[in-house]
Amino acid sequence: MSAWLETIELQSFTQQKDELNQVLYQLVKKVKMATVQQHIDIYHRYRIESDYMIQIYHTDKLEANGSSLGIRIASALKEFGMVNHTIWQSQTDKQADPAN
Repeated sequence: MSAWLETIELQSFTQQKDELNQVLYQLVKKVKMATVQQHIDIYHRYRIESDYMIQIYHTDKLEANGSSLGIRIASALKEFGMVNHTIWQSQTDKQADPAN
């Protein structure tokens, strides 16, 4: 089993902070209820309340373009600002299996 991480960064330019926070809260709640193969956390940049980062930790097969969940989240957040969606592979897993 491999581990991988998806990050979705949002630089928000919205004035609707309450709506954005509600969307983020609902995303976390749905993921935590739906699966044990994914873990999600949301952070905001220290002293910059308009910047957020969502991390989705996966313990299933790596998906090079991101999980369907990550893609849906990134798409949903585009209305709130600039979004950067990246995939990170565990270096430990890669060293254990050079074929990856």
